[in-house]
Amino acid sequence: MTDQPPITIEVPATTNNYTQLPHTPQESRMEDFRRGWMNALALPGNLSDLIYDLCLTLTIPALVSSAWSHLPLPLFIRWGVIGVLIVGTLTIWHLLEMEEVRGMLVFRLVLVAVGVVLGL
Repeated sequence: MTDQPPITIEVPATTNNYTQLPHTPQESRMEDFRRGWMNALALPGNLSDLIYDLCLTLTIPALVSSAWSHLPLPLFIRWGVIGVLIVGTLTIWHLLEMEEVRGMLVFRLVLVAVGVVLGL
């Protein structure tokens, strides 16, 4: 019993030697959600990133629609893409209700639609 080191316990003082920080109201989760989507849909600030972003928004849908119409894709891949499109459509429908992101989302949807038409 003497070979073990003694256990020491520190007890905080009972007097209030701290200053309480002022309570800052936290933003609601919906505001965080809106701000996140606004940042995600915003166009980049510099010209090279803007060109890259716009080209990417056009070429990826064009590539997918071209592969969809010209390649013999297996049925499970086609069903998977249809499922992703359904979930994406529901998400976009929900996002269109927020006025803050509606304009940029419609612009991006037009670019995606142009890309799909280019791929066909």
